[in-house]
Amino acid sequence: MAKAAQGSASLDPREIENEATSRQPEFTPRSTMLILGASVSLFCTLGFMNAFGVFLAYYHQHSLSHRSVFDISRIGSLGIFVLTLGAPVAGVLVDKTGPLILLAGGSTGLLCGIFATSLCTEYYQFFLAQGLLLGFSMSFLFTPALATVSRYFVRHRSLALGISVSGSSIGGIIWLIMLDRLLNNNGVSFGWTMRIVGFTMLPLLFIACLTVRSPSRTSQLDDDIAGGLHGSKGHQTDLSIAKSFTFLLMCAGMAIASLGVFAPLFYITSSQPAWAIMSLQTACAAQLSTPATRGTALGLVILAISLTDLFATPMSGELITSG
Repeated sequence: MAKAAQGSASLDPREIENEATSRQPEFTPRSTMLILGASVSLFCTLGFMNAFGVFLAYYHQHSLSHRSVFDISRIGSLGIFVLTLGAPVAGVLVDKTGPLILLAGGSTGLLCGIFATSLCTEYYQFFLAQGLLLGFSMSFLFTPALATVSRYFVRHRSLALGISVSGSSIGGIIWLIMLDRLLNNNGVSFGWTMRIVGFTMLPLLFIACLTVRSPSRTSQLDDDIAGGLHGSKGHQTDLSIAKSFTFLLMCAGMAIASLGVFAPLFYITSSQPAWAIMSLQTACAAQLSTPATRGTALGLVILAISLTDLFATPMSGELITSG
């Protein structure tokens, strides 16, 4: 037995993960519910971000008509920046504590941000509520969801992540139509439109908190995977992935690729961004990391695109308005 344990310890964690999961089916009722919960999480986070073009047009005509398009777009770009900036923190925490606490905290913050936005009348209020609070809360929803899916699935990881990320695209379509109808066609006030959004999100976030769970580990081999084979290190944060040149090169490529992702959904409300890049970066991060560092790797990849998200969208708006 000692020899077997020594042999397991000499293996790469990813090899042990492949060996452990090859003996059991990946698509089970529980894993299907996990994908559903992750899709719902992205529906309420990135999907809602997709609809910011409706807010930009409405603010420019009504609430913030005295502000330029550049100034208003900074509300959305700040939300995306804070969302991506908080991803490394959420990624490290999901590796250490699991997704439930993060999902509960993120859901609470998201709902508070939605209802606080319904009361906003000044630019700085929108900036703090819709930009800062919503963005930070969303990072604690979508990062744990994607990290848990990538940890649960090995052989069908790309398929599972693709289905999960599709929730953001579906959300972009539904939220965009819903907000446009409420604000521009049915004469509902802005405050009640945001409250309707909040009450719509409430049961969906509850479903996400119930269904997104870390995979159960039933054998000693799986326990070794969950611990990352770190031995005495226990639950210490492992940032070794940040020293990998391949991983850093991928982060740089994703940052460059994200330069033009959000500009269309800010300034062309009928467009949908190529969220395939989100599925791609999650799958690549999972492929290059060990099971115990999967959340950390995903968080660092998302951090790499944070600065481009902050500056690229307002710059695109300035170029559009200047002709």
